[in-house]
Amino acid sequence: MLLLLATPLAARADAVAEARAHFVSGRFRECLAILEPLPESARDADVLNMLGGSYAQLGLSDDAQRAFRAAIRRFPDHLAAYQNLGAFLLERNANQEAVEFLTPAVSRFPKSHGLIRTLGVACQRAGRYEEAHAQFRRLPDSDALLGDSYLESGDYPAALAYLNQAARKHPADAKITYLLGLAHSYRADADSAQAALQRVLELDPRFCLAYHQITKLKLDASDVFGALAYGKQAIQCDPQLAPPHYLMSRIHSMLGDAAESEEEMRLFLSLRLDTHGTKP
Repeated sequence: MLLLLATPLAARADAVAEARAHFVSGRFRECLAILEPLPESARDADVLNMLGGSYAQLGLSDDAQRAFRAAIRRFPDHLAAYQNLGAFLLERNANQEAVEFLTPAVSRFPKSHGLIRTLGVACQRAGRYEEAHAQFRRLPDSDALLGDSYLESGDYPAALAYLNQAARKHPADAKITYLLGLAHSYRADADSAQAALQRVLELDPRFCLAYHQITKLKLDASDVFGALAYGKQAIQCDPQLAPPHYLMSRIHSMLGDAAESEEEMRLFLSLRLDTHGTKP
């Protein structure tokens, strides 16, 4: 009798394990095919999170949010559900909603660095910079996050101070060095900006935005041929990156190449319709 009672539970556990294998491998429809027939009573926090993640990956936003919220409602101490819903809201640029959701979540899990960081990012994207800075300061080794946040808020001296500290701690981090180059550029220190951006390319020759930023510096310095060389490298690095095409349109116009200028502008506009890249 005990064996008969255990059999459905064992079969259910095997099914969930198979669904998890599909989920990890990115086979989200196959994962849902197994998990959706499960009754509510059989849906633990992990199952609900897999359902939410699969729905999110398939673009079923309402279903994803319902699954994550069900996990939080039924299992209020399950941290992963809060993390998943916070990340889901950020991915959809529901920044204010993310702030409102994550603020009490962080109070519930005050030691979760992941939740604190996500709340800081949500505050920053919502333009609530002081709140973002307050959250980032709660994290260890947060100089880069603070530098990026101050950079976005327009406080370039503070950004530079934090990014210098971050770069000293992590001299081989190309992204930090790139942000440092931006901070120097925004403070009109072209020499320091170019030195930092060249260092980025030494660390990572595939950091395509560094070529783009050097192109801008060359243009600002009226070095049209230098700008042309780096603009070509930026496009070669990533042809789908919109901003370099804008600069190349300007460069070709300055060189009197009207047809090339027009083509680059056409490419820029077509890519810009599909992406939300860095401003030119």
